[in-house]
Parts: sequence; structure tokens; C-alpha cells
Amino acid sequence: MIVDGEPCFPLGISCVPPTELAHARALGFNLVHTYRGEGTANKEGSAASVEWLQDYLRAADAAGVKVMLGLPRHAVVNAEYDELHQRVEALRPFRALAVWYLYDEPDIEKVPASAVNAVARIIDELDGTRLKAVVVAGSPSRAADQGYLGVADITMVDPYPYVREGADVSVVYRTVAEAARVTRGNKPVWAVVQAHGRGPGGSGRGYGRLEPPYPELRNMAFQAIAAGARGLLFFTYKGSAFDLTRSPQGQANIRRVVAEIRDLVPMLLSPPPAEPLIRFLSMPGLVSRSFLHDGAAWLLVVNSERREMGFSAELRTGTMPTEISVPAEGRSLNSPNGRLEDLLGPLEVRLYRIPVESSAPNGVPPLQDGMVRQDGSPTILPGQ
Repeated sequence: MIVDGEPCFPLGISCVPPTELAHARALGFNLVHTYRGEGTANKEGSAASVEWLQDYLRAADAAGVKVMLGLPRHAVVNAEYDELHQRVEALRPFRALAVWYLYDEPDIEKVPASAVNAVARIIDELDGTRLKAVVVAGSPSRAADQGYLGVADITMVDPYPYVREGADVSVVYRTVAEAARVTRGNKPVWAVVQAHGRGPGGSGRGYGRLEPPYPELRNMAFQAIAAGARGLLFFTYKGSAFDLTRSPQGQANIRRVVAEIRDLVPMLLSPPPAEPLIRFLSMPGLVSRSFLHDGAAWLLVVNSERREMGFSAELRTGTMPTEISVPAEGRSLNSPNGRLEDLLGPLEVRLYRIPVESSAPNGVPPLQDGMVRQDGSPTILPGQ
């Protein structure tokens, strides 16, 4: 995503009230979302007024965050195109507006792709420079067959697996990887990361989920990155069953995870490597992605399981350097037999820096671990 002329890795959070925009920025987010522009599909006039949304965009600009904004759902499902035209015209001049949110989970809300596509055409006609996003809640492959993934610039998926203590969270990687596969790397995939549920910040049933502790929150975010996500949106700041401001620990967890990802943004924005370099062998549940950045290969490894697991990685051509660093832990590893071999504890995430020779073919050391093809789409390693 290009923001103010510069590449940007979107780190967003949903449902931020206007009074909390500065706090969202302080948590490390560069993108916010509000449902107030959408209302409900079955009630005319349930969306906020244009004037309210204009004030929201002004406040977001003052707080230093960009906005993802939707349009009235009632107007979308009832083909009230005049209202949609007027809204887009009134809101498009505001520079805080970065992404148009076409519809929220139309696949399970049974809103036809044709209705979502009509909104996309209106936006393209009036404001063709901004990105359009849609989130699907079900299978990305099924959503693609139904036509939902062809209408937006950004495909978003929202697996929320943490329903109880000890729940399996590995579905995040599989869902993001499937979305990237069906879009063939031609459109970026963003992951919506669960940060809600019963707990200090929850009430009632908490959407049937449990507020994730730090290890699960961090693991889900890095699973998404390992699967090829080019942006993350955390759900949610304040909703009918969750309020982040009531959970000091939840805020601390989010701030910590977002800060770690922000430190990695230059690496995350690095161009995808041209050719495979690293062969990565592991047990199912251990996933990875590689980057070429700042004169080195970087290998991100995520253990999505609740048991210790090991892996072995080797260069496809040549041998692994004798010393490989783990910068976040301030230590180095030796590579016996020309391989990187290591163990990751339950839900552990680790990033390795591997020096590469500058005399590689074509003058640029290729980098790839089989997880991301040249077109940017991930592949699934054997046994995953």
C-alpha cells in the first residue's frame, strides 16, 4: 500500500471511536476502521451522517492515522446508487481516507457479489486512485468461486480460532495461504487478527471467543505474515462484546506485538526474491517465510503448535554460512553439515539472519524458502 507517496505495511485495528484515535496511534497502528459509516443492512438511516464521517476523517488526520471506511449497507443491498454516489463524492476529498471497505463478510451475510461489485464500480468511477477491500469469513476458495474476490484490490480473511484455552490456532496460516493461492499473488491479502473475546475486555459471550493471551496473539499475527499477508488488521478496539480499553493486559499485548512488527517493516516491504534459495524441512505446523533485506537472508519460522518442534534448512545452492544470528535474542547458531537446525517451543516465533554472498548469479542473491513464489503467492510445504 502506498500512503502519502511512500510504501506502507498496514497495521490497523477495527472499530475505533473518534475519541480514541490518538490512543490507537499510540498503540502503534497506522490504520483505523469504523463501522459507523455502514450501519445495518435492514435499517435505512442506520449509518452515520456524512458530516459525522467527515469529522471522523479530520480527527484521524490530526491523530496521524489513515482510515478504512465503508458505505451504508442498506444502500448497498437495495441498490440505492444515488446515496452511494453522494457519499463517495462527499468523502473522497479527505486525505485520511486510504481504503474503501466494500462490505463486511458478504459471503456469510448472503449479499451477492454483484451488489458488492456495483459499489466497486461507483468508487472506481468517482475515486479510482484509492484501494478497495472486502473481507470474507468462509473459505477463500469458495468465496472466489462466488465472485467475491474479483471485485476488490485487497482480499481480507478473518479466522478467529481462539475459542478456549489451549485452542488450535494454526488455521490462521492455512486461511491466509489459501487466499493468497486463489488470488494468484495478483492482489494483496490482509489478515484480520483476533484480539477479542471473553476476558477482561469482553462481555457476554465475547463473540463465542476468548481474549487471546500474548503468545497466541503474537503467533497468529506472525502466522499470517509467514503465509504472505501484506497487511494486518486487529479485531477489535470497541465492539458490542469487546472493549480494549477495559483490558490493560490486552492493550499491552497488542502494543508489544505491533511494536515488534513495526520494527520489521523495512524487511516486510522488501521485494520478493526472484528464485528459491532455502530448502526448509519441518513437521506439519511449523511454517516459514524468507526475505532478502539489508544484504542478508532472513528466515521467519513460526511454530503454530503447542509442542516443541524442530526443523532443518539448507541453501539450495552452496552451503549455509557457519554462523547464523538470532538478532532478537542476541545470540548466534552454528550450522553443522551446512544446515541450519533448531528447535522452537510451543507457539514460538523466531527470525534468523543468514549472511549471503554478494557474488550470486545476476548480482543479487536469490531468496526463497518454497513458501512464497516469484509472483508473491505462498506455497504449502510437504506435510503442511
